Amino acid sequence: MFDLRNPFVWVSGILTFVGAIGLLPVMLGALLASPVGFATAMVLWSLYGWALFLLVRRIFRARERPRGPAIAAVVWGGIIVAGVGTWVTNAAHALVSDVVSDDGWAQAIAAGLSEEPLKLIAVAVLASIPATRMTEPLDFVYYGLLVGLGFAVTESILYSSEAAASGNPILVVILMLVLRGVISGLWSHPTYTGISSAGLGYAMRGKGSPAVRWLVAAGALVLVIALHAFFDSPLFDSNEVLGSIIKGLPALAVLVIAWLLARRASTRAVQPAPSDAT
Repeated sequence: MFDLRNPFVWVSGILTFVGAIGLLPVMLGALLASPVGFATAMVLWSLYGWALFLLVRRIFRARERPRGPAIAAVVWGGIIVAGVGTWVTNAAHALVSDVVSDDGWAQAIAAGLSEEPLKLIAVAVLASIPATRMTEPLDFVYYGLLVGLGFAVTESILYSSEAAASGNPILVVILMLVLRGVISGLWSHPTYTGISSAGLGYAMRGKGSPAVRWLVAAGALVLVIALHAFFDSPLFDSNEVLGSIIKGLPALAVLVIAWLLARRASTRAVQPAPSDAT
């Protein structure tokens, strides 16, 4: 499936190891805080991730895309991005806190600044691997959704385990699944990464001048960082469900627009397809 002569494959392997090292103490802490909650979260969120994986595959079924790289995209989002993000987000928060006095806003901005570029880098690496067959902008949206899904599952396992330590672990994890997976699921990490990946796909596989295409990609990333920070911000926190809807609907609307534009650009893509050699 993967060409071992491709240096990006080796870089990805190294980053997977680094990400696992970053996740290990966090996962261990969640396990020790609530063993039952952690086990419940692992099972429920893994099932949730698999269900959404199948849903994304079905939505994009008009064109056959290999299953192996799709699974790899989810794993990379859940291990590489989440693992490396444990260090990057803390560093970003320290830097943002020097400028933003409100800690709630500082955390929100730091999360967007650190997590969104990391997820987009993962999509860019996938695009360099021939087995993914990313020949048109819509392919980037597809893999962006999957990378974001992997990250969301890992993050939700950790948050659910942490919350489970303060109550009935099974009930708390179920409530977290409803809140984060069902209510906020339409405007979670897959949504953000799908938007920025649409811009990256246009830059790498679209038609037009390079300057315009990369300007669009940069604009999409900035927009996603802003949407992410807005969602994580303290605004409308008095009602968690209503606040999630108010802050999340703009991201969902942008994703729909980005998907439509990527689909249109995909029909006009002129870039040559990468080799399928393994």
